[in-house]
Amino acid sequence: MGTGRTPTGAEAAGHIRRLVRQLRHHWPETHITIRSDGHYCKPEVTAFCEEHGIDYVLGLPTNSSITR
Repeated sequence: MGTGRTPTGAEAAGHIRRLVRQLRHHWPETHITIRSDGHYCKPEVTAFCEEHGIDYVLGLPTNSSITR
């Protein structure tokens, strides 16, 4: 992923997966909540979080419908 580019759903889920793997390695019993902006609001990320019991708060990207 280049600088300034929004990650694809697969890329974003991969970032989260690697982060969670490291956290679980050091703190296996810790409850994890992920908070992120709209760049990570992808179906792949939410599916990963739900499958692994991770809570999440993700911003929604804006568009003309939301802005109205």
